Amino acid sequence: MLGKWIASFALVAVPLGVWIATGGISDREGYALLDRLLWGRWSIAVALANLALTGVCLVALRVVWTARLLRSLQEAMLVVASVAATLGVLEIPALFGFHYGTWVALPDHMRLTRIKPWDNLHNLRDDELIFRHRPGLHFSGAVQGDLVGLYGIATTRAYAVDVRYDDQGFRNPSDRKDVRISLIGDSFVEGALVGEAELVSSRLASELGVAVANLGTSGYGPQQQLVVLKRYALPEHPALVLWLFFEGNDLIDSARYRAFLDDPENYLRSGDVFAERSLTINALWLLSILTEPIRVADSAEATRRSCLYSDRSGEMQRLYFAFEGKALTDSDLSELEIVEQSWTAAQALCSGGGVGFGLVYVPTKFRVFESACQIGSDTLLAGWKPHDLPERIARFANDSGIPFLDLSPILQAAAADGIASHFPDDGHWNAEGHRLAAHAIADFVRQRFHY
Repeated sequence: MLGKWIASFALVAVPLGVWIATGGISDREGYALLDRLLWGRWSIAVALANLALTGVCLVALRVVWTARLLRSLQEAMLVVASVAATLGVLEIPALFGFHYGTWVALPDHMRLTRIKPWDNLHNLRDDELIFRHRPGLHFSGAVQGDLVGLYGIATTRAYAVDVRYDDQGFRNPSDRKDVRISLIGDSFVEGALVGEAELVSSRLASELGVAVANLGTSGYGPQQQLVVLKRYALPEHPALVLWLFFEGNDLIDSARYRAFLDDPENYLRSGDVFAERSLTINALWLLSILTEPIRVADSAEATRRSCLYSDRSGEMQRLYFAFEGKALTDSDLSELEIVEQSWTAAQALCSGGGVGFGLVYVPTKFRVFESACQIGSDTLLAGWKPHDLPERIARFANDSGIPFLDLSPILQAAAADGIASHFPDDGHWNAEGHRLAAHAIADFVRQRFHY
């Protein structure tokens, strides 16, 4: 009898010990399906392996107490076979190309900060743009900032979103007419976390008293924005096109798009593998998000990427940062040359159609708050230093005869005055940031384009 109890203890302790030992594998969560954390501690891949081990130990435990090895194995095999057969039948469509992620998925509003737009199956595939938003799509809800899950920020803060796309997949009223100014850019122009009336495009329209088209799409790089110019902006015959360049990832997006151009068919299929189409994996991925525990303390990574900031009221808040400040690499500089070719092409297209063209530089959150923050010596921020990309682009614009506006000084001055232009736990402008940008752009348009 003692032997049975010892064996039972071991068969319970082993899987329990494995679960404990493999828990909390990372402070950061990736976007890949199998890397998601179940219940905030185990990746899906590790959890599946642990469940298999637990099952084996339970069968062994039954054998210890019943002494019916064959019967226990038969029952276990029957259970496993039944589950496997059911899942197997359900997975057959995935084997032949059906993607369960299209319906076993997060609501659209949660996808804003949880899924990269090029991986969002609710977006449409496009042979030139890689993806685009579904025309007429409307969704609303509450979401956390895009840095919360990425870095492990302890917060219950959520932002109300209400996003509606027009018949071309952009954030505009569906009945827009007589467009005078078109704004081209990425997520800073799209502004999914602020209301339609608060967008830089809407505020600019109010300041100048003209119709402004918002042609921004999260995840688009310069080459895609050039396609947007050709396909959507110029056919509306605006008087002016303003291209907003975000220093944080537009060079990265440029390289991504070149990888797409090298082999479009394979690029579009690169994420279309069985593991990502699987019902089981997608269900576990969804479960991992819906069962996330609320953090009581920031992860080490979140703390290292943060600083303390005092706003105008004197309230101290913690800000978090994604894009680091570092010197430009040779690869960055090579990519910049390719981006400049897109701007040169855009300038020629606009000039040929009698349309004005200007560049607007959007700085990273760190560049804006670097001097206004209390940065701890043990943080990553302490070693960051913004690069000279604004000066390089200013020289290019001057040499090319392209009017250029750098938003960095305006947003930095606001930060120094206690006015935060960004969400604390997201990398994008808040409503105040959109207001500041719109006001600066309106002055720029009046001075350089005589509105």
